[in-house]
Amino acid sequence: MKTDRAKVETDVLDFLKQRIINVFTDMKYRKDVILSVLDKDADNITNALEIVRVITEKLSKDKMQALLQAVKRVSNIMKGSKDVTIKEKLFKNDIEKTLYTESKKVEEEAEKAIKEKEYADYFEKLFTLVPTIDKYFDTVIVMDEDKSVRDNRIGQLTYIMNLFDRIAYLNKLD
Repeated sequence: MKTDRAKVETDVLDFLKQRIINVFTDMKYRKDVILSVLDKDADNITNALEIVRVITEKLSKDKMQALLQAVKRVSNIMKGSKDVTIKEKLFKNDIEKTLYTESKKVEEEAEKAIKEKEYADYFEKLFTLVPTIDKYFDTVIVMDEDKSVRDNRIGQLTYIMNLFDRIAYLNKLD
């Protein structure tokens, strides 16, 4: 019986991922943290371990808890949207413009931090968005009656969620 090569590769990768999970768990890291990282990318074990370590270290900080609250708020509204089309002309409030400008800036800085494997710095960049995101949710009704405005706002939140999810699926953290 000939087995499909793709299936074998998937099975081997799943096996290795499970081994990595076991090793990281034995190192006393939380399973939700491990899975948030490995479900995003399990290709480089050294990077994955460093990201798990950084997240674990940051979890005790208020800033990280505030970030995770923002992540949950954003992910609850976008509900699986993949569209990141953002039309600035559809912004009705200054906070939408502010969030857009800040998130573009943070994206550049976060990309640089990731490239340099400065994962702690990546989170520091994300933390700067939290007050603006909180103000956004206090000010803006995402589910506007105008479909184009609503879709634009969901696109903006999807863009931000993609920024949050660059090195780990943060919404998987308890």
